[in-house]
Amino acid sequence: MGVIKNKKWFFIFLLPGLLFYILSVFYPIEESIRLSFMEWNGIGDKTFAGLQNYVTMFHDPTFYKSFLNNLIYLLIVVVMQLGIGLVFAVLLTFMKKHVTFVKTLYYVPCIITTVAIAQLFRSMYATEPMGLINQFFQAIGMEGMVTSWLANIHTALMAVSVPEGWRFTGMYMVIFYAALI
Repeated sequence: MGVIKNKKWFFIFLLPGLLFYILSVFYPIEESIRLSFMEWNGIGDKTFAGLQNYVTMFHDPTFYKSFLNNLIYLLIVVVMQLGIGLVFAVLLTFMKKHVTFVKTLYYVPCIITTVAIAQLFRSMYATEPMGLINQFFQAIGMEGMVTSWLANIHTALMAVSVPEGWRFTGMYMVIFYAALI
């Protein structure tokens, strides 16, 4: 097999993927930016609003609260994925047997659908019937920790961050393991 010498064919092979990428990524971004300067209810006519939407957004305290919540979510997910992934990758380098089995076991959450993971964690966080986490706290005598994890304003952000962090830990473990060996 030789390298494609004619650059025209090189670009012809790239064109379908490039067009798909432009239409599915760049066009929505451009449209979102353009619509951010419009006053529009989603049905009627669009009118140009200039920077007024941004002025309104930066004066809204809800924007800052949601921005902070997104940063906390990002911090939890990134620390879990990269931190735990790196620790497991280092531990895998010391293993002599069953390395492939362990890598597969930790990688499985990456290929499970989001709905299945959501159902798994919803049942773990449940209060009626009591979920696994609440049963654990009750069994070790910490009844004060039993709560409705997804409905409690103090625990909901952590409760939705943990499944996402757990889900892709195995992917980063495999990447770090490949780099370490």
